[in-house]
Amino acid sequence: MEQKILTPEEIGLVYQNHMIRDFPPEERKPLQSIQALVRRGIYTGIGWFDGGKLKGYAFLADIHGPAVLLDYFAVCPDGRGQGAGSRLLAEMAQGYAPRGILIEAEDPDSAPDKELAQKRLRFYDRCGARDSGWKGLIFDVWYRLFCLGGNLSGEETREASLQIYQAMLPPEFFPQKVAYFPVK
Repeated sequence: MEQKILTPEEIGLVYQNHMIRDFPPEERKPLQSIQALVRRGIYTGIGWFDGGKLKGYAFLADIHGPAVLLDYFAVCPDGRGQGAGSRLLAEMAQGYAPRGILIEAEDPDSAPDKELAQKRLRFYDRCGARDSGWKGLIFDVWYRLFCLGGNLSGEETREASLQIYQAMLPPEFFPQKVAYFPVK
């Protein structure tokens, strides 16, 4: 598969044709917000293509700190269940090494589909992501916070995530929309 940095126009197409299907509305940023972050130089879309056809994509926030935030990650339906997600995640981890990749996975305790949330946690665990011991309430959705690669402690993982959100959000939203709590 060929990896490619997506242009703003391609990000719009991925958003309209794939993200709307792959992520529930409460988890999706508005496209205008994503494109504003791209223009600011702190957000990137990556696409993986096979024969010109999109097979998977990731959107990442990067403020050049100790880690990047994997904001969205999906394999297109025709490639699911074949190990593509694991391969693409490993490729990303290698590309961002030695920094870590912060991963937020919906917390099964509050997820509408607990079985799917558990499946995602098992996927990230199989891929080598470490549970930070923190869960976040981000824009009213509960997530578990993981780190893939890098050498960050649980507290450093939480701090790196807070720094990224502080850079991405307007100051008036940050303290109201982003909070972390220890996992009990």
